[in-house]
Amino acid sequence: MTNPENILQVLHLIRSGLASGILKKEAIIEWAENIITVDKEPDIFFIDLFLLSTKSKNDLIQFFSKYLNYEKPFVKGRQLLGLLYIQYNNNQINLDETLSKLLRLRYEALFTDEEEDYIYTLENNYDAAINCKHITIEEIEIELINFLKIYKSYSSVNFENWNEYDLLIESEIDLAIKNQQNQIAIYNEYFLNRNKQWWKFW
Repeated sequence: MTNPENILQVLHLIRSGLASGILKKEAIIEWAENIITVDKEPDIFFIDLFLLSTKSKNDLIQFFSKYLNYEKPFVKGRQLLGLLYIQYNNNQINLDETLSKLLRLRYEALFTDEEEDYIYTLENNYDAAINCKHITIEEIEIELINFLKIYKSYSSVNFENWNEYDLLIESEIDLAIKNQQNQIAIYNEYFLNRNKQWWKFW
């Protein structure tokens, strides 16, 4: 029998995924239904969850929040970043939708200071691109992909390897941050030099 108490980390991730829009209500209901079908005596948690199939996504979030005694983010969001990469890479969502879900996830899951800074800078750069300031949408897309693809190995089927992946990707995160910082320096230098030209008459 699947005991929800033994998969609390997964339940926290589901709650974060629903709240950020990365996970859909239908997928979670189907997951609960599969457990009910397979387990001879399914836990009441999954039965109650399945019975929410006619309710809204917010009802599901409240269900998980109540069960988990949720007050603040509890788990890392890296696994959901891997799913977000797949969705974007498979053209299931566009750039605007991907960034929106990523920014929302920042408040629903835990990230390192370095990851937080990268996401925050990405948000600022996107705003600059929208306003046609020294950076293009294409450059934002590259910046986004370079970040999300770091987490592509995480999935729900390799739960036991997550801690191993955490160690393996640290150098990749550092490299992505350095590339982002270098690109910002290039943008700033270009913008500064362009503004210096206003006083020249010949």
